[in-house]
Amino acid sequence: MGGLTPVEPGYRTMRIAPRPGGGLTRAALAHRTPHGEVRVAWRVAGGRMTVEATVPDGAAATVVLPHHPDGLVTEVAGGEHAWSYEPPAGSLPSAGHDLDTPLRALLADRAVRAALEAAFARHFPDVPFKQIARRLGDEPLRTVLDRIPDAAGDARADLAAAALGTRWEQRQC
Repeated sequence: MGGLTPVEPGYRTMRIAPRPGGGLTRAALAHRTPHGEVRVAWRVAGGRMTVEATVPDGAAATVVLPHHPDGLVTEVAGGEHAWSYEPPAGSLPSAGHDLDTPLRALLADRAVRAALEAAFARHFPDVPFKQIARRLGDEPLRTVLDRIPDAAGDARADLAAAALGTRWEQRQC
């Protein structure tokens, strides 16, 4: 949810790409590195997205601002940084979706439907998504994901992320 990933050993450079969703309205993380503590926090309130990042001196980060209207990606040096902006309407997954939400309910949300269609097309370009949606529409997302072959773990994770705005892991089932 916090989206912190090292780019170089020891977090000399890092990527910060928070992943809001899954019904959460805020998340925060802190991680000790050889250069000092990295902190990342995000929250959605009053129709605004706020992202805060603290990068230790001597380190740098690429920050990917989630749901930014301009798709902003910025490079920052050590220090405290904050961004606040209004995400485009419908860009955040709806609160309350979980693995037990029926596929039909997920598809009623335009942003979630578009994200699911895109993820499905990436992994299964020869399979018509509309046919799957029609056939499995009353099934909970958990059942739909379980029907994807084990070899397609990335597809399951991407589809869950599209629907819930977070990474899906098998242990959540």
